[in-house]
Amino acid sequence: MDDLAGTFNDCIQLWEMDFDSLSVRAVLQVLLALAYYWSFEVWSNVFAVTIASVTGSWYFYYGTDYYQDFWTVPKAVWRAMTYQFGSICLGSLIVAMLNWLHYLYRKAKRYALIQSKQLY
Repeated sequence: MDDLAGTFNDCIQLWEMDFDSLSVRAVLQVLLALAYYWSFEVWSNVFAVTIASVTGSWYFYYGTDYYQDFWTVPKAVWRAMTYQFGSICLGSLIVAMLNWLHYLYRKAKRYALIQSKQLY
């Protein structure tokens, strides 16, 4: 029972830590920027894959018995969110990391300019 109480007290101490230090805030800001870029890329790519799937269904199956007007979009969304979601997330992570690195570069460049007093 003492181990459980000690673990609980450790969790409380971690929760009550002072997160106002500059380094912790900077790390959280950088990680939040990565999460923002990644989530934005994932959803924009889900939409792009859905639109491409609807267009492909229309092009290849229009006028056949397989083509159904109402179920074309829900099927495309289903494919994008199930079968193709892993590829979408991986590709989006790569693009998000590149955007994130560009963000860090711009932020460091601006900080350097401010430090050298060339930008106010």
